[in-house]
Amino acid sequence: MIMSVLNSINPSNGSLVWSGNATDAESISAFVQAARRILPEWASRPVEERELILRKFAEVLKERTLEISTLISREIGKPLWESKTEVAAMVGKVDISIRAHRERCSEFVGGKAVT
Repeated sequence: MIMSVLNSINPSNGSLVWSGNATDAESISAFVQAARRILPEWASRPVEERELILRKFAEVLKERTLEISTLISREIGKPLWESKTEVAAMVGKVDISIRAHRERCSEFVGGKAVT
């Protein structure tokens, strides 16, 4: 099998951001199937546990704001201040999603609710 190489080029200055091997459709299908297999386990966890995991994710995003923002800026060529607002929005969406789930699904019975 021939692997193609993917290069991410900073559009603002033409420098290489990263380089890596592309994967094939068969591997992608296996990754999707693995994600589908694990979904029932995630869904069976208590909502409080899922919330803690999501809050930890937001915490890591916040702690790594500069690193993530810098990478976004290099990948897309946008100003750092704009990338920082993008990371802040991702952090904020965690709380919004948790709050929306509580408000809309707190009395939900007889089916599946997904966060």
